[in-house]
Amino acid sequence: MLNKLLSGDFPRSRALTALLLFVFVGLALAPFLVSGARPLNVAATICVFIVLVASYDLLLGYTGIVSFAHTMFYGIGAYGAGLALYEMGPSWWAILVGTLAALAVSLVLAFVIGLFSLRVKAIFYACLGALIATLAGVLMALWLRYVGPKTMLSFEVMTDILLMVVIGGMGTLYGAVIGAAIFILAQNYLQALMGQASAALAGLPLLPQLFHPDRWLLWLGVLFVLSVYFFPTGIVGRLRARAGRKP
Repeated sequence: MLNKLLSGDFPRSRALTALLLFVFVGLALAPFLVSGARPLNVAATICVFIVLVASYDLLLGYTGIVSFAHTMFYGIGAYGAGLALYEMGPSWWAILVGTLAALAVSLVLAFVIGLFSLRVKAIFYACLGALIATLAGVLMALWLRYVGPKTMLSFEVMTDILLMVVIGGMGTLYGAVIGAAIFILAQNYLQALMGQASAALAGLPLLPQLFHPDRWLLWLGVLFVLSVYFFPTGIVGRLRARAGRKP
C-alpha cells in the first residue's frame, strides 16, 4: 500500500528519511508543543505551502514547463471559498460549494490553456497541478479567514514557490516538503535570529551592522545562492546522490 501511495519513489536516503520524519512529526505535534499564534501560523503555512509547492512541481519538475501564473489557481481556490462563505454564511456547505466551484473553474482554465500550448501528457499534469493548487488556496483562505491579492495572487508568492521548488529539489514531492519547511521557517525567524546576533556582537566593528535585522532579505538571498551552488539538484537530490555513492 505504501509503495502504491508513493508510486515506488521512496526517499532512498537515511538522512532524507530522518529529515522528512522530523518535519512531519514537528508539524503534527506543533499544536501541542508550542503556544502562541505565530508558531501555529508558521506550522499551518508550511502545511499549505507543501501542497502548493507540490502542485507546482507536478508541472515544473515532471514536464519541465515553467509557469508564472500558477498562483492564479491558488487565488481561485481562496476566492471561491471566501465568496461562498460571504454569500452563504459560515457553514460546511458553503465551503463545499465554494471548493467545487473553484475546482471546476480551475479545471476548465487549465485545460483550455494547456490545449493551445501543451502536449497531451503536460495537459494532464497542468490540470492536476491546478486542482491541487486550488485546494491549497481553499485551505489558506480558511486558515487566514482573509482573502486578498497580495496574499494569494502577487508575484511575490510565485517567486516564493519557485524558490521552494529549487531549494527542495525538482521532480520529487519530497522536495516540496523540505523546500517549504526551510523557506517558511527562514522567512519568519531569520530576522529575529539576526537581531539576536546583532545584539550579541555589539561593540565589534562592522559585524552588528552586517547582521542588522533590516538586512534579513539580503541574507535570505545569500542562503538561496549558497543552496543553489552547493545543492544544484536541491537538497533532496543531493542527499539521494550522496546515499547512492556509499558502498
